[in-house]
This record gives sequence, structure tokens and C-alpha cells, in this order.
Amino acid sequence: MSMRSFFPIILFCIGIVGQLPAQTAANVRVVNAVPVKLKNFGGGIESWAYKITLQNATANDLADLEIRYRVYLYTELNADHKAAVPVSFNEYKMPLAALKGRATDDLTTPGMDVALGSAKVDAGREIFQGIWIRVFTKEGKELGALPKLKASLAKKMPWN
Repeated sequence: MSMRSFFPIILFCIGIVGQLPAQTAANVRVVNAVPVKLKNFGGGIESWAYKITLQNATANDLADLEIRYRVYLYTELNADHKAAVPVSFNEYKMPLAALKGRATDDLTTPGMDVALGSAKVDAGREIFQGIWIRVFTKEGKELGALPKLKASLAKKMPWN
């Protein structure tokens, strides 16, 4: 086959690619987020938080950021540790003063107290069902996001 045979195919492919929506790279990558137990107060009360790892994908220092996040959880469990109510979410935000260029930073959300009663419940697995993190500038421009939860839950409870 000659190069002439491929030429219309190449032009067709370039035409298709030219019509695809532009994808913008995230300036801040949310690398990971995991629930961590901060403290056991006794009497079935524990304090939990999320440890979040952020990475600045640019060479520029970023300042005055705001982390907005939703924690998806069950608010009630039956005695057999099954959900008694559907998953709900609580929405929070916290400031981040600066993130150096090309740096990775770990931060921990403020603690959330969880009442477990007398049941032997692993809150990190059985209560907390995921987190959705979004990073914004003080002007409100989104720099990065990570929905770390089941796709069906993200679809059922979208965050626009």
C-alpha cells in the first residue's frame, strides 16, 4: 500500500481529534485519601479523620488554596454491622496556605467524632464509605479533584 492510501485516513483522524473536547490537566493532584483513627475516647466514641496526599503538578508555588471535601458515611448500623440507613455525606472545607511547586504534601482533616456504642465496629471500613476532595483557589477556580468512593455512589450523589 502506498502512502497516498493512508493520507485520507490520517486527515480523517486529525479531524476527529480536532473535535474532541479539550482536556485540562489538573494543577493539583489528589494522590490519596485514607481514613485514620485519631483517638479512642472510650465509651464507644472515636475520632476519625482523612489523611490526604496532595501533589502540585506545576513548577509554581500555589498559595491561599481551599480544600473542599465530602465524607460519605453511614450514620447508623444494625447490630450485625449492616447499614440501617442509606449513605449520606457531610461537606467540609479547610484552608491550605501554600503548596510548593512540584511538592507533595500530606495533611489531615479535622477529626470527626463517631459514636459506635458497644459494638466492635471498624469505622474506617464499615462507617466511612469514601471521600470526594476538590482543591480550589481563593477565586474559586478548581485546580484538582479526587472522588475516592464507589463509582455508583459518585453517580448517585454527584457533586457539581
